[in-house]
Amino acid sequence: MILSSVSETLAPVSRHPALESVVDSLRQKIACERLAGLTDTAKALLGAIVATELRRPMVILVASGRGAEVFAASMQFFYSALAGQEATEVAVLPAMDVLPWQEAAPHAEILENRAVSLWRYATGQARVVVAPVAAARMRLRDAAYYAEQARTLGRDEQVSLDDLVAHLRRVGYESHDMVEMPGQFTVRGGIVDIFPAEAERPVRLELFGDSVESLREFDPNTQRSVRPIETVTLPPLLEQPANGFGRGSGTSATAQRSSRTHSLFDLHEDTVILLDEPAAIEEASRSFFSERDGRP
Repeated sequence: MILSSVSETLAPVSRHPALESVVDSLRQKIACERLAGLTDTAKALLGAIVATELRRPMVILVASGRGAEVFAASMQFFYSALAGQEATEVAVLPAMDVLPWQEAAPHAEILENRAVSLWRYATGQARVVVAPVAAARMRLRDAAYYAEQARTLGRDEQVSLDDLVAHLRRVGYESHDMVEMPGQFTVRGGIVDIFPAEAERPVRLELFGDSVESLREFDPNTQRSVRPIETVTLPPLLEQPANGFGRGSGTSATAQRSSRTHSLFDLHEDTVILLDEPAAIEEASRSFFSERDGRP
């Protein structure tokens, strides 16, 4: 919990004439504004102020993955203090640790973080994405594609057990004898235990035929129920589902939408783009394209 005194201390910064001028220009969609001479902490505060004032999707481009993590951590604090919103509205999109044409598999944690961040940004749950150059330069599918990769289930909803299991496998969940960690699920008759990505506890779903009879959070250590819930959302763990398409058996409409013709900057309209240290970003871009063009 952030003390109200912290919010009151930060609020006057947004009324600085230079910052007010920048925010007004962005509100009027003037192409470019520049502020120089800021410390890293001040830049994170600036980003939080712009995000809370404009309430528009924002992409913050930084030079490196480490820089993205540090920037996001500071901005999450300021965003929560200024807007009174959850820090989860600021997400990080990590870069792949291997490029698509390299003969190696990306790290599972990176795949999960990318999938969840793209899903949350596409659905508006994250308003701000902080991304290193190597992540922002990769081509993406459109926002609707990423929004479809999650599934929300509610009590009394009709759902086929076979379809649910197929969806879980497709978006990266793994079958285990007992659910103990995020990304795992198990099926015992009409009971499905699932540990959703980013959730604090796993969920036990009981089916009566094709109807969701009950949903309960449970303790993964004791396997005992903690409390009933009305709905559960199952975020994806893969940016690109195992069969290459989104939920459902049909492929034509989804396939047409999901060709890689989009960038992180145009997943939403009216996106605000903030560049952290343009010279460093330009150098990181040259390095990325040099590595890309030098592929075998």
